Amino acid sequence: MGNLDAKAENWITFRPAIGGIQIHLNETQHYGVGTLGFAAIDEYGNTGYVTAEHVVDDTQYQIWQPYDYGDDDYKLGKATRESDLDYSDSAWVPCDSTFAVLPKVYNPTIGSNDDFFVESFSDSEEGDYVYFAGIISNLQGGTVINDDEEVWNFHCGRLYHQCTMNASAINGDSGSPVFKMLDNNSIEIVGLLQGINNGNVVYSHISYVNDDLDVAPYTVYDMIIPGQTYPPNDLDGDGLYEDLTGDGTFGFDDVVCLFNMV
Repeated sequence: MGNLDAKAENWITFRPAIGGIQIHLNETQHYGVGTLGFAAIDEYGNTGYVTAEHVVDDTQYQIWQPYDYGDDDYKLGKATRESDLDYSDSAWVPCDSTFAVLPKVYNPTIGSNDDFFVESFSDSEEGDYVYFAGIISNLQGGTVINDDEEVWNFHCGRLYHQCTMNASAINGDSGSPVFKMLDNNSIEIVGLLQGINNGNVVYSHISYVNDDLDVAPYTVYDMIIPGQTYPPNDLDGDGLYEDLTGDGTFGFDDVVCLFNMV
């Protein structure tokens, strides 16, 4: 896995926004690109996304996706909450009227037309095999070699209880979602990539990210329409979820479901 096996399309415009795609900060003295971590939801049902705090730098700055092209269509909100800088390098960006999010992570693997669906979240442990999806390194995997490490972060200072995995990352991968692979192209979010320590990827436990920001990863189960059993499906990949009942087909039951929602 990695660059040689990647489609490298994570830098294009994604609406709704999903994890593993490029975001951009373009401010005086604060310029660079990073990776959108994952869609998230707060206790009030508001959706947004999480990325590394050092990517967005401050709550006053406009974030763009994929770049600042000087057009409002490329705006992707501003961070409103940041971590306490002891246990995670993370920031929360709520959705506004200009964009929405989906519980997906971009799959950069060549030959794959299906992105990863976020099904669950939990902390990882030493010995687990996990992956991250970054805009530079694309899809990389490695074993968790330490799940309780103290590291130095150039932006946050000293961070406690961090995880390290035996994989490499590059500038621009910061903020990447870290996850376990599940069945049926689904994933379990385990953390948020914040940097490198002694040549290994360092990421913050998802539980600390959740606690710091008072949010949780947005999963496919959060999309289930009241009265239905399964989350909606986008059957043809056009961004419209016509299969509202989630049964894998578009038919009369979906029309009835839509009628009951209006």
